[in-house]
Amino acid sequence: MKNLKLILGLLLIVAGAVAFAFLPVVVGLTAASGFIVAGVDYNGRETTKLWVRPLNDRFLPMGIKIVETARAGSIKLTFLNKLAKVLMPYLAGWQGGDGGGLVQKEFALKEFKAECQYDRHTYNGLVQEQLVRKNGDNKIDDKMIVEARNYLFQDAVVDDIVRMWWLGDTTKLHIAAGTYRSGVAYVIGDPDQYYNQFDGVLTCLMAESAAYLTATVNQVYRFAFNETLTTDEVEEVGLLMTRNSTRALRKAVEKGQAKFYCTYDVINNYKDTLLSGETEQARKVLIDGVERPTLDGVPMFPIDIDEFLENDFAADFPKDFMILTGLDNFAIVISEANGFAATKYWFNEDENVERQRTQFEMGANFIEPQMTSIAYYCAGS
Repeated sequence: MKNLKLILGLLLIVAGAVAFAFLPVVVGLTAASGFIVAGVDYNGRETTKLWVRPLNDRFLPMGIKIVETARAGSIKLTFLNKLAKVLMPYLAGWQGGDGGGLVQKEFALKEFKAECQYDRHTYNGLVQEQLVRKNGDNKIDDKMIVEARNYLFQDAVVDDIVRMWWLGDTTKLHIAAGTYRSGVAYVIGDPDQYYNQFDGVLTCLMAESAAYLTATVNQVYRFAFNETLTTDEVEEVGLLMTRNSTRALRKAVEKGQAKFYCTYDVINNYKDTLLSGETEQARKVLIDGVERPTLDGVPMFPIDIDEFLENDFAADFPKDFMILTGLDNFAIVISEANGFAATKYWFNEDENVERQRTQFEMGANFIEPQMTSIAYYCAGS
């Protein structure tokens, strides 16, 4: 019996040693060199969820719709127009006409792919920094490593999704020479692959806009900024927008169902106006824990594209934008595209690098012109 117990004890010791030896494979940790992440795959809807979750944090407080789909190629969003002037004096017989027309906007979905790689030493340092920054200590486990790794890649991809969703332009050309991350060089006048997969929301709005005094109900009402914003100009133009847009959009303003989306210079111009008066605090509202200025009761959200407008677009392209719209009138579509969507993280031992890749389809547009107005500098308007 004593010998049996001795043998069992030795077996337990050996088993423990073997398990410890394989610990890096199981949880991705090593004692000597920090840590490294085992390969992980996300396929189909798992990939779209990776990008939809952080997009929710940015877009849902702004009233922007996020649509997930499994379809490839395109998707149509449909809305029913409101009926008007249907009540008539009674007469015998049928007096009715057609019902409310359907409004359909097609979202053309385009394929995107992002790839990057890090040297093992550099990558370990990045993940370590991210973990310490979030947790304040060096306690790490496999779940925390996965979350930190996802964050590093997600942050870059989501920033690009937002950039292209606003500023995509199929006709855009490079304004300076440079080199893509793949090593391919481009020169001034080449098609700009950073932006030209599809037309983003801002491009669509500008293309479908007309001066508000002459615009039809099927056009986006356009209001004019000066080329350089003047003192109190945003307040003046904002009031024009809330009080001279379409009836449907004015109703949304009255019901508290409208939002302003603005570049930072526009918001700062309005903040300067508030600071010069005595009602600054009264013109603010707390949304998702963030204090936002309000103009005529409508909260103002930054769209965080100023840097790209300044660096990537021609000097004569407008730099100051303010958009007034109702809830759920802007949408982004993320598609798994019948199984095309996939995200992969893996360690390449031959080259000693951590590699990351994602691919999915995406589309952008707005729905109803009558529910949107825009202000920017437009020469001659």
